Amino acid sequence: MRAAIFSDVHGNTIALNAVLADIERVGGVDACWFVGDAVALGSDPVGTLERLEALPGLVAVRGNSDRFLVDYPTDEVAAAVQLAADDATKAEEAIHRIRGLAWTTGAITVAGCRTWLADLPLDERVTLPDGTRVLLVHAAPGTDDGDGHSRGSRR
Repeated sequence: MRAAIFSDVHGNTIALNAVLADIERVGGVDACWFVGDAVALGSDPVGTLERLEALPGLVAVRGNSDRFLVDYPTDEVAAAVQLAADDATKAEEAIHRIRGLAWTTGAITVAGCRTWLADLPLDERVTLPDGTRVLLVHAAPGTDDGDGHSRGSRR
């Protein structure tokens, strides 16, 4: 079985289309596994989600930036405010992050795509035809963020 595993598209349909074209160039795959961070920060969040959702047999899990959009404004606004409080020189960065997430959240909500992100699980388990088991996560089992150590669900 041939699987394409990719993540961190961040709303960049040009990059996503390049990945998908490369998959086709090498003869295609049996499965596409997307391991998080679909749309935050990029210029085309709706187009990116539409392309991902249209992939046949796609298995996808949530990344931390996906959670920021679904839970917006609570998680990311609180993190940005804390960033600015801890270091006043980072206030402008925090404001840009909040604005970008607000714009993306609005775009995917109006387009009706936000539910797809909200429904993504933290992890997926896939059993290959030969019995090999694969665990798909963005960071570590039970979390979509952090240092890669499992800490239980953050959702």
